[in-house]
Amino acid sequence: MITDKGVLEYLEAGEFAALSDSEKSDYYDSLALERRNALTADAKEAVAAAYNELGKYRSAAHFASERKTEAAKQREADAAYMAERKKKGIKVIAIICAVLFVLIAAVAAVSMIDTKGKQYAKAVELYNAGKYSEAMVIFETIRNYEDSDLYISSINGMIMTGTIGNQRARVGDRVTFGSWYKDGDSSAEKEGIEWIVIGVDQEKKQAFLISADILSAREFGTTDIWKNTEILQWLNGDFLNGAFNSAEKAQIDTRLYGEYDEELESIIGFSSKVALLSKAEKDEYLTNVTDLKAEGAGQTEWWLRTPANEGNIVYVSSSGQIATVGKDSGEVLGIRPVIWVDFD
Repeated sequence: MITDKGVLEYLEAGEFAALSDSEKSDYYDSLALERRNALTADAKEAVAAAYNELGKYRSAAHFASERKTEAAKQREADAAYMAERKKKGIKVIAIICAVLFVLIAAVAAVSMIDTKGKQYAKAVELYNAGKYSEAMVIFETIRNYEDSDLYISSINGMIMTGTIGNQRARVGDRVTFGSWYKDGDSSAEKEGIEWIVIGVDQEKKQAFLISADILSAREFGTTDIWKNTEILQWLNGDFLNGAFNSAEKAQIDTRLYGEYDEELESIIGFSSKVALLSKAEKDEYLTNVTDLKAEGAGQTEWWLRTPANEGNIVYVSSSGQIATVGKDSGEVLGIRPVIWVDFD
């Protein structure tokens, strides 16, 4: 639970079941932030244990297993790193002993250490602010200093670089892919679609993209079941065929986009090339409020594909906040498609 000091306190066994639906959702969302910020093996194991207490709630079991596996890998990496540091430490001691014979060299060494310390502090500050690319530049210049190598390894996992249409496609980058009518007006000329890279699949060598702007304004449909919605049909029909040529469509992966059904205890979804972002994906991939804000087609609010209570659909407000109470699926809101695209 979130304390009055804003600190997340992990729940003990049995406590989660006693929470209200709203409290469960808030605690689950808070764990998503904990999961992304867990860098050490201990932190990842703590998060895994916290997810275990949630049982079969949403995707808790998946995230518990994922973080437990990552913790084990992290411990192996830490052990290898410390062993390497110990080997390098012998060389460093020999170098320092030699430098001590020359006063000027000793002063230079002290000055260098002080400079690295300041660089390290700045790099950590940038990392914590989510500015991974800027942090990486500094960490690369001070390899082997403190735990810089561990940070480099962590960042590499988040900012794997590929290209889409000869454009760099790293998390946070923007790329142009496909074309669509300006402000969704079919009478206007088409222009290139700008996408934000919000995720990377290292195994499949693909980038997860969301349109930077709202491309159309439409009703969600007559149902809150994603695979049966009119908007899904439109995205993979008129939009897909109108926005991309044959080569571009072949570059877009077909994936299972769905939602976890608590009653059925399984993911109910539909495999498609184009979808809308879910709340869970937003929590995982899109945390920057600036990127959550968007406009276009006369809209500043846009649909997610996640059902809310009483048949409503969760959406993102004009201020970039998630409105979990939702809106009626028959209302007209903005559309920001998401796609997984193969690197060139």
